[in-house]
Amino acid sequence: IGLAIFQHPPTSASSAGGFRHRHLMIEEHLELRNGRYVADNKDGFLFGDSEILSLDDAVRAMSDELSAADYIVGHAAQQDISWLRSVGVRCTGPDGKCTLESRVVDTQSLAHASGQRQQTSLKALAENYGLLPDRLHNAANDAAFTLQVMLRQCGVAFQPPTRTKSEHASSEAYTAAMAAAKHRMSAAEQGRSQKNEELRSEVAVFAEQIKLVVEASGQEAAKDLERQFPASLDSAQRKAVHEAAEEFGLFSVSRNVVNEESGKSQRCVFVTAASKKDQETPSKQ
Repeated sequence: IGLAIFQHPPTSASSAGGFRHRHLMIEEHLELRNGRYVADNKDGFLFGDSEILSLDDAVRAMSDELSAADYIVGHAAQQDISWLRSVGVRCTGPDGKCTLESRVVDTQSLAHASGQRQQTSLKALAENYGLLPDRLHNAANDAAFTLQVMLRQCGVAFQPPTRTKSEHASSEAYTAAMAAAKHRMSAAEQGRSQKNEELRSEVAVFAEQIKLVVEASGQEAAKDLERQFPASLDSAQRKAVHEAAEEFGLFSVSRNVVNEESGKSQRCVFVTAASKKDQETPSKQ
């Protein structure tokens, strides 16, 4: 979780141009990283040292910081607000009422109002204002550059904060939390491997059933056999089913089915005995 605070005018000569920054690394989720879709800059906080906090402590810290703010700045902020609410962050004013949305200033909305395209990225805005954005997709860096963009948009003069290298990785708190995270990650990987092996075994049993039917009654009798896997599988588990089906020479496809009780559409994997040439090309997701 990232936070950037600007006090105007600065409270003291040593207050870095009025800025204060916090990068809260969640102890329970320390093993989670970016890198698949965006750059992994979790350890690249540029404006201080990252803090290791439990989720409960981070929620309390964010609630206190946001409750004390006059304005809350974000870039395409609605998703961030929804997430903060989902983890328990509460932002109250002097009267005790929630005032989160009423104090939001959205840099993307400001950009659109000034004539720029509606979905201008944070990086593009920061570059347009000469802010030299770096190590984005670190929550606190994103917060820092979002705040600087807003100040530029509103014509507020400021001295850009000094950039540093976070020393959190050398702290005892980080070392202990990372050791615990690696243990959790190892257990999680074992669980995923076990689940994938169970799914492969299910496909193998189905393949053996098909073989027995073919031996007893011929290929035609087996072509309508089908095994549906539950909607509770995640995308990685569905992929494991597809790979197992291919291994055993079966056809597999993911498709949406409607749950009769809820009426909602769910993604399920189906494995059949039919050959691929007899089926439409599936979307394996």
